[in-house]
Amino acid sequence: MKNLFPFLLCTFVVVGLSAQVTTFGTNAGTLGVAASYYGQEAGQNASASAKNNTYVGHQAGRYDVAGDNNSFFGTQAGYKQESGSNNTYIGVQSGYVGGGSANNTCVGVQSGNNMELAKGNVFVGVRAGFTTSSGGANVALGYGAAQNMGNENGNTMIGHQSGYSFVEGTDNTMLGKRAGYVKTGGSYNVFLGAEAGTKNVGGTGNIFLGYRAGFYETGSNQLYIENSDKEVPLIYGDFRGDRVGINTKNVPFGYTLAVDGKVMAEEVRGQLSENWPDYVFDPDYELMSITELKQYVAQHRHLPEIPSAQELADTGGVDLGDMNHLLLKKVEELSLYIIQLQEEIEILKQQ
Repeated sequence: MKNLFPFLLCTFVVVGLSAQVTTFGTNAGTLGVAASYYGQEAGQNASASAKNNTYVGHQAGRYDVAGDNNSFFGTQAGYKQESGSNNTYIGVQSGYVGGGSANNTCVGVQSGNNMELAKGNVFVGVRAGFTTSSGGANVALGYGAAQNMGNENGNTMIGHQSGYSFVEGTDNTMLGKRAGYVKTGGSYNVFLGAEAGTKNVGGTGNIFLGYRAGFYETGSNQLYIENSDKEVPLIYGDFRGDRVGINTKNVPFGYTLAVDGKVMAEEVRGQLSENWPDYVFDPDYELMSITELKQYVAQHRHLPEIPSAQELADTGGVDLGDMNHLLLKKVEELSLYIIQLQEEIEILKQQ
């Protein structure tokens, strides 16, 4: 009862000075409109024009002079907020250097600690978004998520230390424990999975999906789908050349898909890219004589236009579409030879 009287006296005196301010604590603020200050030096420098602010904790919002609609909870939460509005800081030194920041939500010890002019960010977790000073529209959830991010925009980092070392870049998405952990720059990346893209320092336009997918990849415009840190993933892609590999990163120039292994399919359809060889039946088509064909085969040991075994070994394979085209041409030429032989047989019969 002996200590209750000074407390009530202090509170009633302040309420008497301004019916719109509720305050308690040594040197707690006494000015403002519809304001509440609880804690030693909480809201100490608030001006008479500041309105709708609630500061709870030792030195919470101490240097906020003209900000509106702010809520700071925790020792030195919003400590140096000067004129920003619509911020919510919860945690020791959360939003510590507030400046003129606005529309931010930070929850956790030292979350958003340096947001001097930042706008529209959501940082949740101990030291989440710790160094961001003027970036906007960022989301960091997790202990140390985006801890070192600078003045960047549109990044989403969710998970323990996701984007931990990230400094500059826009519109990145990193989801998972330590996803993009050592990344310092680059934009438009998507890392989904624990430790995905861990060592991609400055790449741009990458998509890594799966646990440790793209763990060692340092380039740009790459696709990795994998559940380990293998350098050759299950599915690889190169967005620059619109190329895809399955169990291989070796997709030759001019090809869209490469597969290291056997392929089984219920149906494969090829689209014609050149004339189907019906021209063989054109009356003006020059068919090699049987004698010439015999000489060619005796000399080359393979049919005309059909690649030899050595040629296939040298080139590393054959284009199935081209081969089907050539085989059909040979079948149609063979039909012409049969027709010729039948005509000769009929003549011999008549004789």
